[in-house]
Amino acid sequence: MSTDEQLRALASVRLTWAPTPDEVWEAQQPLHVPGMHGTAMDMILDAFRDAKTSTSASPLGVVVQGQAGVGKTHLLGYVREQIQQDGGYFFLVKMLDAVSFWKSTLFAMLEDLGRPMADHETQLRRLLWELANVAGVSRVQRRAIIGESELDRATLDAFITGLFAADSQLSQQCRRTARARPLRRSAGPAGHRRVVSPRAGRIDHG
Repeated sequence: MSTDEQLRALASVRLTWAPTPDEVWEAQQPLHVPGMHGTAMDMILDAFRDAKTSTSASPLGVVVQGQAGVGKTHLLGYVREQIQQDGGYFFLVKMLDAVSFWKSTLFAMLEDLGRPMADHETQLRRLLWELANVAGVSRVQRRAIIGESELDRATLDAFITGLFAADSQLSQQCRRTARARPLRRSAGPAGHRRVVSPRAGRIDHG
């Protein structure tokens, strides 16, 4: 290989010095070194387990600070991977300003529910399946709830009734969201939504 060819080959190399936020969602985090940021990792995962086992108020969060380039985004990617493997959900909130915190959080949750997990299912699909388990509906109905088959009114009503029986207070607070998410999941092609027809008792395109 001539010197010119070597120089062209070297010029074609693109080095990524820091991962981007989108890389947090890669199925397997590349180039992870066990023990890297071990203390911070342990604190975050311990806090996650505290939140998972808590039956009352949410535990306090964990603040991780560091200079640019020390590996915070890579740390988030590995944390995301570990949390999802342990049955949790991960949302990456992009803070634009302090005033719009809750709006940014809502947008992030709606967007990231559609993110794939290691098993290629989305977070929303897993969430709906778990909620359907809590509601105690049949396996056939669960498939409809997660969007694998047609969703009819009887199935949706059984889902909501089951959630209410499991936790009436929380279900009352979240009943509209609990109805909306399966309907959103069962949206047809080209973004057409399906809505419940009270007379026909089925889901029609609208």
